[in-house]
Amino acid sequence: MKSTTNKIEKLQATNQKLENKITTTTISKEETQKMRIKTKENEVNVQKLKLTQITQQKDLEKVISML
Repeated sequence: MKSTTNKIEKLQATNQKLENKITTTTISKEETQKMRIKTKENEVNVQKLKLTQITQQKDLEKVISML
């Protein structure tokens, strides 16, 4: 679960850097579009990881309740 949390934090930090780069630097429309696509891909991955995290938590709760 810790590694999932770390992955989520890393993707969110990457997205923040990309957003800052998009808004603060002068880059081509094509490059901006590529960065926005990457940001959206990262957001999807964050959501997948959050779902994984929820599943892991539920599995952990099941195991604990069996003890």
